[in-house]
Amino acid sequence: MSYHGFALQVARELGPLREVCPCGLAGEEYTSLSRLLGREVGLDEVRAALLPALRGRLLPYVR
Repeated sequence: MSYHGFALQVARELGPLREVCPCGLAGEEYTSLSRLLGREVGLDEVRAALLPALRGRLLPYVR
């Protein structure tokens, strides 16, 4: 069994992450929601969308 974390880059400066190899995948780089969407994304917006989605997916597995 293996475990993997969850990290969601919303709007941070990605410069410091250029030296990190994400998940050990050579040649890949980090990005952020703001960069992918081409606009500023705030934590409140992400929280409003992400929490209900995670609850719906994960609650069936909670004992």
